[in-house]
Amino acid sequence: MKHVFALLFFFVAGCGYYSPSSQVSIQVPYIEGDHKGLLTQELIYQLSSSGYFTYSTGRNAYRLDVKLLDKSHNQIGYRHDREKAQKKRKNVVATEGREVLVAEVTLLNADGETLLGPINVSADIDYDYIDQNALADLAFIDSSGQQRSVLSFSLGQLEGIDAAQAAAELPLYHSLAKKIIETLMEQGNRDDLVIF
Repeated sequence: MKHVFALLFFFVAGCGYYSPSSQVSIQVPYIEGDHKGLLTQELIYQLSSSGYFTYSTGRNAYRLDVKLLDKSHNQIGYRHDREKAQKKRKNVVATEGREVLVAEVTLLNADGETLLGPINVSADIDYDYIDQNALADLAFIDSSGQQRSVLSFSLGQLEGIDAAQAAAELPLYHSLAKKIIETLMEQGNRDDLVIF
C-alpha cells in the first residue's frame, strides 16, 4: 500500500498537477489599441492555459495593463516581374511581408501599485502574397491550352496582400500573448524580484 501512494505521488507531481489555490489571479482590462478585442481574448486564453495564472474579474487580483504601441508592416521578399513569354523584367515585385506588433506591459497589484514594468514585448509574423494585378501570378495555361486560375489550386496559400495580412493577424496576436505570459513568468520569479 505504501508503494501505491508513492507511485501516485510521483505520477501527480510529474504530470504538472497544481493546486488551484497556487494559481495567481490576474485581471486583464481592455487593451488600448486592440480594436477587435483579439489580443485581449488571446491573452486571457494564454493566462488560463498557462497552469500558473488564472483569469479573474475580481478586485483582489493583480492587474495586467497592456497597451499596443506600434504595429508595422515591412516588405521582406521580392521577385522579378515576368512578361508573357516568362522573361524576367527589370522591375521587382514584393511577394513577402512581415507584421511586427509591440506592446507595453505593466503588472499592478490590487492597490494599483506598479510591481513590474512597463516592459516592451514584441512579436512578428511573416507571410507570402501574390500581386493581384499580374495575370501571370493569377493564371496559367493548362495542358489543353485553356487559361486556368491559380487560386483554385492554391488551397488558400496564394492570397493578395490584404487577405494575407488579415490571415496573419490572429497568429500574430497568439504569439504576442504567449510572449507576454512568458515575460510575466520570467520577470515575476527573478531572484531579485519575487512577485508571485
